[in-house]
Amino acid sequence: MKRTLVAATTVALLLGGCATGDTGHLDPEIQPDIIVPAPQVTPRGGSGDDEGEGAETPAPGTSAAPASDLEAAFATAAGEEDWYGDVTGVDTDDDTVLVTTDLLPGDEAAVEVCEAAFDAAETTGLASPNVLVRDADGETIAQRDTAAGDEGCSGAS
Repeated sequence: MKRTLVAATTVALLLGGCATGDTGHLDPEIQPDIIVPAPQVTPRGGSGDDEGEGAETPAPGTSAAPASDLEAAFATAAGEEDWYGDVTGVDTDDDTVLVTTDLLPGDEAAVEVCEAAFDAAETTGLASPNVLVRDADGETIAQRDTAAGDEGCSGAS
């Protein structure tokens, strides 16, 4: 943010100096276009331009912007976890939350991913979510099925 303001001020001063005529006064015929982009805010509240004010946490998938309320809630709750970078997608299909990850079967972090997805689903209003955490091959590696009475996530066997 500081760098953006310094750059914008420098550009304005340079353009202001270039916008004067031979008399040293501002020439009203010259209209410099200065567009300063707004700082990008991360889920943790920092800006993308500031160093040391929290790293930017892109949501799962290819975009840095969450595609849904569930994805945003998941990013807010789990964005600082070590395994967060291994999550490649968070989607819903009715009351089922589908989490795609690069984790492998047997990885204990898959259960943590499942719990975070369950909490995010409840936060966004899903009353009895069914959570499936799948690896890159589509195999379920952790799950929680509230309809079946699961009280917590477990790794698939």
